[in-house]
Amino acid sequence: PRGRVLGDGVVVTPDGVLLGQVSRAIGSLRTFVMGGDGAEVGRLDVSRQSKTPPRRLSGTTVVLTTFAGRGYYHWLFDVVARMAILEDAGFSPRDIDHFVVNNFSAGYQVETLQTLGIDRRRVVSSFLDPHIQADHLLVPSLARENGVNPSRSIDFLRRSFAPEELPPELKGVRRIYVSRAGTDHGRVAGEVTILDELTGRGFVPVLLERLSMGEKANLFASAEAVVGPSGAGLTNLVFCDPGTVVVDICTRGYALLDSWDIGNRVEVDYWYSKEDVAGLRAVLDAAGLT
Repeated sequence: PRGRVLGDGVVVTPDGVLLGQVSRAIGSLRTFVMGGDGAEVGRLDVSRQSKTPPRRLSGTTVVLTTFAGRGYYHWLFDVVARMAILEDAGFSPRDIDHFVVNNFSAGYQVETLQTLGIDRRRVVSSFLDPHIQADHLLVPSLARENGVNPSRSIDFLRRSFAPEELPPELKGVRRIYVSRAGTDHGRVAGEVTILDELTGRGFVPVLLERLSMGEKANLFASAEAVVGPSGAGLTNLVFCDPGTVVVDICTRGYALLDSWDIGNRVEVDYWYSKEDVAGLRAVLDAAGLT
């Protein structure tokens, strides 16, 4: 009763006690990536947000917002995945008056919530309202408390976003290259040369930003092989079938654990490649993608 939410998911009791178990420490690599003992949370400064007059919400409010929850990967696996915990506890979206999320402006944010039965009028943005006080605050555990994705999250996402019919140009495509040409970051250096190598092996470049969740689910579920740069696009590996061959091009000079973690959960055949055509060619040959 009368619980408060400060910033992106810092939960505070009516008498001012910060609940570290369900509040992500901003800026803490250990807590965010590797899991931690929560000591960093106790030092989290939310004094600025607490001085802002709270927005008061009647009824029952669910906290989904959490640190870094605006980007596609974190939106699905840190924000939306908390809905799986609510489901396990016997709650339906129909039981809830308000849902607090980081933001509600990107197309995938609107689409995913609507698919889960959460209409716009019940969505509250912690970015626009950094201080919230609820009549009754319902707080699911963090979806990745120890830094990895539990099978519960994988199962929930696969079940929630059913495959939809693909656009004509993607029907029958079995080898996909996740292109970042539609974004301003995370692009592969020398992509033209790499694309020449991939198209010669039957790969088709895809701009995932143009597809719905259901179309992405269909595309990845029907793929025999996926190649793409490290980053949010490989979040969609959650929809792959076991045995799908995946080549992660390490654009940062090192491998990100997030996509590998998802790949392990769905049992794909996961490979890493350096960001150059010679390194990629060697990995493709080793993986049997001739």
